[in-house]
Amino acid sequence: MGTYFVGGITGSTSDNSNIIYCSNSGKIESEGANNGTSQVAGIVGYSFSGCTISNCTNAGSIIGKMNVGGIVGGSQGTSIDTCKNTGKISSSMSQSGGICGFAGDSSAISNCENTKSASISASDTMSKAGGISGTLANSTIRQCSNYGEISGNSVLGGIVANAYNSSSIISCTNGGTINATGNQYIGDIVGSKDNSSSVN
Repeated sequence: MGTYFVGGITGSTSDNSNIIYCSNSGKIESEGANNGTSQVAGIVGYSFSGCTISNCTNAGSIIGKMNVGGIVGGSQGTSIDTCKNTGKISSSMSQSGGICGFAGDSSAISNCENTKSASISASDTMSKAGGISGTLANSTIRQCSNYGEISGNSVLGGIVANAYNSSSIISCTNGGTINATGNQYIGDIVGSKDNSSSVN
């Protein structure tokens, strides 16, 4: 159990790092910092600008307060390609996603899958849960698929829960079920998005 940057392979990366052909099957849990924030994932807790993460898999249970993902907890300008999550991902405060909890600053997620055996949940009344990413900010998801169950209390999306700041979701597929337990924004592909973001 860790606190802030927590990952099955590494807590965080430096700029322009490469994380390739890595896997995690163990349980990863973060208690969060004093203000509740955390970045927790099966592979990398937080990835910085220019990082490439490819051909990685997570089969472990990932538990945290916010920014919880199967592969990456939070990403900044990161390329995530051909990765797969089969584990259970849960957050108690904010973003959770099968591949990435929060993807921002021109991150690009492509050719990734959240499988049928996976599940994504977010229990807070303001939380966001998505099959691929909880939140997408000025970033792109392309040719990704979700088949896992998604459940939560606020914003739920088969691919992305919340997309904003000129984000794009392109050629993605959702075959998973979405279980809402309150009055939420819910979508087969995206739960909510601003006018600058697009789904194609």
